Amino acid sequence: MVVKRKYILSTDSSEEYDSVTGVSSIEFYVAMKDPHRAAPVGKIATPWPITETRPSPEARKFANEIQKQIEEILANFVVKFETIKIRNVAARGLSNFRTTMIIITDDTDTENWVAAATTVQMIIDEVIKARGTGLKIGVEIRNPALMYQDVSRIIRSDTAEYKALIAVQKETIAKVKEVCPGVWTSVTFFRRVNLLDGTAKPTVVVTVEPRSRHFWSAIEKEIETTITKSNNTGTELYLEILPGIASPSISKEMEASSPISLVGLPENAANSSSIGAENAEEPGSLGIWGYFQPLGSSDKIKCFLTCYHVVAPGDPANRATNNEQGIALNGKEALKEIKINYPSHFDVKEGKKFLQSELDREFDPRGENSAALSTINKYIDAGGIGTVMHASGNRYNSEGSRMDWAIVRVNDPGFFGENCPPVVTRRQLYNLHYHIDAGETVKRMGEFVLESWVAKNGRTTLTTSGEVDSLWGVVDWHNGMESHEAVIASLEGGGGEAFALGGDLGSMICDLNKNWAEEDVDVLESDVRGEGVQSEDPGKVLAEKESEGRKSEIEESEMRDSKEEELKVQDLPIGELKIKESTAKEARTEKEIVEKPTLSTPPSDSKAQDISERSRDSNRQDDDESSEEEFSIPSSLEMPKKPPRIFSDANLENANRQRRNLSYESSDTGEELKFRQKKEQLIEEEEKKISEKRKKRVDEFRREAS
Repeated sequence: MVVKRKYILSTDSSEEYDSVTGVSSIEFYVAMKDPHRAAPVGKIATPWPITETRPSPEARKFANEIQKQIEEILANFVVKFETIKIRNVAARGLSNFRTTMIIITDDTDTENWVAAATTVQMIIDEVIKARGTGLKIGVEIRNPALMYQDVSRIIRSDTAEYKALIAVQKETIAKVKEVCPGVWTSVTFFRRVNLLDGTAKPTVVVTVEPRSRHFWSAIEKEIETTITKSNNTGTELYLEILPGIASPSISKEMEASSPISLVGLPENAANSSSIGAENAEEPGSLGIWGYFQPLGSSDKIKCFLTCYHVVAPGDPANRATNNEQGIALNGKEALKEIKINYPSHFDVKEGKKFLQSELDREFDPRGENSAALSTINKYIDAGGIGTVMHASGNRYNSEGSRMDWAIVRVNDPGFFGENCPPVVTRRQLYNLHYHIDAGETVKRMGEFVLESWVAKNGRTTLTTSGEVDSLWGVVDWHNGMESHEAVIASLEGGGGEAFALGGDLGSMICDLNKNWAEEDVDVLESDVRGEGVQSEDPGKVLAEKESEGRKSEIEESEMRDSKEEELKVQDLPIGELKIKESTAKEARTEKEIVEKPTLSTPPSDSKAQDISERSRDSNRQDDDESSEEEFSIPSSLEMPKKPPRIFSDANLENANRQRRNLSYESSDTGEELKFRQKKEQLIEEEEKKISEKRKKRVDEFRREAS
């Protein structure tokens, strides 16, 4: 059986809905499933989840002045009134905020809400027009105790929910592709949890392009039928079709709404610092610091990692070619030198003006403003913080995941950052076992484990935490690429706030043991807006180098007993192609073999030089010991133009199982399991306490409504 929220038919046509054909925008279809949020006739409430910010002083003053008139209107329509708040409202992750007067009620009878909202809107428009203020204010009536506000939580693999969803996964995705060609953006599998009462529902979440129009009730029925036929487990499943963008870069709708403050800007960049291509409007985040070692060289080039989509705007003329071929791969030179700024051009434009204005009025507490301005100018004069060496382009790896990585050479050889895990209280990160000591750095590279806890530092949302779902999602990027991706469900605000947003692209993700989790942040914009979609990270891609004919080793510097430990990543070329030394030599006579890179995370500055020398000796020794085997790819092997068949004989369940069975490196192999079980218990107890009072209120409302 499949459960879905009831769609309330409308008899009035509008810009969003055609009452004759039943065709509507996806936003209208979703809005009509939530009777406890109402907008004026012809309008719809901003789709959940939402972001609310403080409006202008003029809007707040206007709301206070007109409140008594609004109360009288509500009384005429027999709508109970609690309070009014005025906010700038946008769907979470997007930047198209609109000032909205939100009327809060505890009413359970919604029959007159639309009429009341329409009348209030008319009065507001008339008053604004008469005053000539130019304000634009919308109206919404909501019951916050009963409105739809589900958030995503992960599915655990040892549950009946998992078995039911894995049973329907393949057929459901095929059906979505069939009935929503060109408009579907993702299919994911979550527990959808009500923020107030904590009820959880195993749900197939289908997202489609915002503003797309269709006969959605018929589409939903088709998918529902497929799920019902495929589900032989007896577990009740739910279905949601929602508007959503799967964005490998920053789209117009999700541009950072405002530059970040540059007051107190550090002289040296760090993990999560704002970066961006020269003169580009798209900001991103600095990921992990590392070394790049070309084949046959003992030199280690200082670099950092970020996403390809952060650096790509630096060469707009060659964007299409770089998307298809990558940057400086297969022995080719970069088509153009791409400089990377710190901070990003997007943030510097307004940041410099603000800092200078503060200095002009002689306001410079502790010299922060002058120091920040000096740092900005220093990097501008130096041509940025770094230059792009190599980048993935828009392509797949051998597992069908989209690659999105870039290696940026650091311009200043005298500086190199440390890889620092997120530093906040354990409660803030929703994991009571996460603890950071002063000066602690990332220990090593870890595997990206399904069902694990992770945290990240990013430019926009700063430090956030989440959990990796046990079921892979499928994403259509609408740029000719489709891939399966691991998805992180946010734990922020109980799950109601974003794990990542625009500007966080490239952020380093760490696991519970402060290991780099081999993944960097992309963003999935949907009803689960701001959940992290984990595209293949630079470190792992360097290890694989499917089409570049490279072998990589990732060295992680861990300061234990003043020794450096080197950790190698498995080399998994496309098609599992493994060529022994003799075969590789034969291949070299016909095909180009490009350099072998080695990427290492840096130790602390004080010991970097000493460790670097020892690392070189160690690398040379490793090369001698492993000379019997080389991994290379003939240059004639191209990346697939279409994704591999994700649900072939080696199906997605196997991929799920492989990732899930990976374990953390720990002195006690059972420690992580104990941590997870204890954490889940503590979170559940905390949720129950938080929602107890609200739940009582919800129960009262529902009894009245029934």
